Amino acid sequence: MNKLLLQPQEWHFKDELRKSRIFHISWLPSSVCLEPEIRCCRFHDSELLQTAIQSLRRFMKEAIPFRFPVTLRLSRRQWIPETYELETTPASAQITGAGPEGIRRGIYALIRMWESSPSPRLPERKIRRSPWLKNRISRCYFSPINRPPAARDELLDDEDYYPEPYLDRLAASGINVLWISAELRKLCGTRFTGPPAPDALRRIAKLRRIVERCRHYGIRIFLQMNEPVAFPLDDPLYRDHPLFKGVERFGRACFCPSSPEAEAYLEESCRNLFASVEHLGGILNITLGEGLTTCASADPAECPRCSRLPWKEILHRTWRAMRRGMDAAAPDAELVSWLYLPEAQELDERILQLLEGVPERVIVQLNCDSGGEIVQNGKRRRVGDYWLSMDQPSENFIRFAQTAERWGVPVSAKIQVGCSHEVASVPFVPVPGLLYRKYRALRKLKVSSVMQCWYFGNYPGLMNEAAGALAFEPFDDTEENFLLRLARFEWGKHAARVAGIWQIFGEAYRHYPASNMFQYYGPVTDGISWPLHFQVQNRGLTPTWLLEPEINGDDIVEALMEIPMKDAIMQMKKLSRLWHRGAVRFSALRRSFAGNRDRLLDIGLAEALDILFDSAQNILEFYQVRNRMIRIAGKEAANTRRMLQLTENDPRLGFHSEAEGYKFYPDKLRWRLHQLLPGNNRSAYRIGSGWVNVETFRWRADSGLRPNHLSLVVELDGILPGMDEFFVALDDCGTTFPALLHVSSRKIMFVKAAVFQCKLESSANGWKIFLDIAESAYSKQRPLRINLVRLTDLYEKRFSWPEAGIFLPGKLNLVFYQPANMGILVHN
Repeated sequence: MNKLLLQPQEWHFKDELRKSRIFHISWLPSSVCLEPEIRCCRFHDSELLQTAIQSLRRFMKEAIPFRFPVTLRLSRRQWIPETYELETTPASAQITGAGPEGIRRGIYALIRMWESSPSPRLPERKIRRSPWLKNRISRCYFSPINRPPAARDELLDDEDYYPEPYLDRLAASGINVLWISAELRKLCGTRFTGPPAPDALRRIAKLRRIVERCRHYGIRIFLQMNEPVAFPLDDPLYRDHPLFKGVERFGRACFCPSSPEAEAYLEESCRNLFASVEHLGGILNITLGEGLTTCASADPAECPRCSRLPWKEILHRTWRAMRRGMDAAAPDAELVSWLYLPEAQELDERILQLLEGVPERVIVQLNCDSGGEIVQNGKRRRVGDYWLSMDQPSENFIRFAQTAERWGVPVSAKIQVGCSHEVASVPFVPVPGLLYRKYRALRKLKVSSVMQCWYFGNYPGLMNEAAGALAFEPFDDTEENFLLRLARFEWGKHAARVAGIWQIFGEAYRHYPASNMFQYYGPVTDGISWPLHFQVQNRGLTPTWLLEPEINGDDIVEALMEIPMKDAIMQMKKLSRLWHRGAVRFSALRRSFAGNRDRLLDIGLAEALDILFDSAQNILEFYQVRNRMIRIAGKEAANTRRMLQLTENDPRLGFHSEAEGYKFYPDKLRWRLHQLLPGNNRSAYRIGSGWVNVETFRWRADSGLRPNHLSLVVELDGILPGMDEFFVALDDCGTTFPALLHVSSRKIMFVKAAVFQCKLESSANGWKIFLDIAESAYSKQRPLRINLVRLTDLYEKRFSWPEAGIFLPGKLNLVFYQPANMGILVHN
């Protein structure tokens, strides 16, 4: 079957992005073609503006059938950068801007004003707009992400990811920064690492070309990094410079910035990078949270140098060193330090304390949604990152922004503008009203930059347009009027109807189930291509952001960590019903826009989302019914066990005189029991039956001292070199989200489920794990299953009970849980 499923080799949407954008004109263009009259006053160097002027010239040639002079001026007043003033009459327009970028914004505003007008004759009007968001950061929709499994680096191939028509669309929607994934050591040399490698020079050459092309569209390039990188333990940099080697985790060592040599390495790296690429815009650096970086990302107490410093000083030293290097070569470049904290829990007080004493000219970025609270069906749930459906910043972010303002620290918000993990298989979700509310709140918090997307959520279209307009919005009007103005741009006389449909979509989308695991593994993104497994397969779900395994599994509980099945179904019903109402109204506009491909694609997108939401609801209901059938089978297994005991004691049972034999008897009941038990082909362990010996460890499970509790003991032989970790998974065959434990021989608990009480001890021969498990947290109708795994050699080598049929890479929030690897726990 897999051989029939081949990924399309061509991404045809790239052809669309290479075409010049189509202007929206509400009047019949004249057959008369006049040369546009565009005058540049008070400045001579208009080279950087030629792309915007060319867009204006192209629009006027297509749409304006009479002489209409447009004057471009530089403001003599001290305006905020990118501020523009646009003055129009029925026969002329004047744009005054704060520098070339202010004029650029004014040019796009003039085109947009015409596109929203029923007539080429503009009214007499004078408006001035200033951006409250300095940096509007996005990313190329289709460039390589420079991560496994493909690990393709866009700076090493020959493809052009930034065709000029695509850049024109991005610039027109207000985007002024694009980020590219990179790593310092792969781009530049230092006295610590030697000269740059040949690949570094090749990367630098392509980066220069990208930077130069983008700056002509008013777009700067930021390099997105995770610096300083935590290298493998045996990395030559650590061998040659042992002061760089910090706290060890997962077979790597954090970079220790707490020495003059380490600071010099960071400073030189940044200086040499920016000296090599003129006009490079800045660095967007995940300092904390996405993997290991400095000792602050692990436990500084384990580092002989960082342990003597306040936690925040470890990060401040890193920022100061990087900022010094940037200042030496490119003082106008920006350093955005991203604290990537996607978790749902309340913000650690250390993060707020970190804001005191932040080095000058460092922008600190935090995930806007993490720790947000969503009330659904009267239940309050805390969520992590990645919510377009949430229309307000989280309380975590509010506290962070307010504290930053008190200390004078500029703040950036990480959000999702186009789409999110909720449903990232579409170009965007048309809910601009939700974006309006979030941006209004961010403006009140004095946020000055916004990262509009991760790898997804950045396709040109409605949501990018809305975000660009909101970056200049004074919010002196209502949400309804904003949506009406936004709709006029592309929907003309149907604007009021479309704005109303967007409001329905926004109301529907807020019902998206409040669960990050539902985003990460649930059926909304691609359920339309899932098989429906009528028989239990014990196969895990494919993460929504990965392609493999291509055929999705049936362990639906993986998507239901924070929300029960019945609540997820209820939310999807509400979402689907409301969205369908809006999609039907949208579809009624097809005839009015026959021949208008862009608008028909928008209508089709809404219908596609309607199908995805309905399909997700259907999949949940399918597995709800299947689980109910399995629970019934579990009850029948209990009946069969008891009847087996009775028939072994009473030979009359099962005998039928007319049949002249037994209708049921012990062997037949054992056969039935084998058929009824899910996972009956897996290994089984009878609780209380003593030790099980596995290579490098042994374990046993007994009834606990407390009712409905289990006691699990694991004894591990020796300490394995490099890394020595242990993983336990416990589940009830798919009714409840699995309980997981991931610990290390260093007595570090990476993951521990609430139903576990855990104690780690060192012993003369190795180390021990003691677990007390509350069985009451699980379904009584289904048997418990368990998997125990010892891990070493960067997770490449594993010792497992049961002996694993398959070893897959770890999964987000599921660690090494694989339902196919579970063994049955049998009660006496």
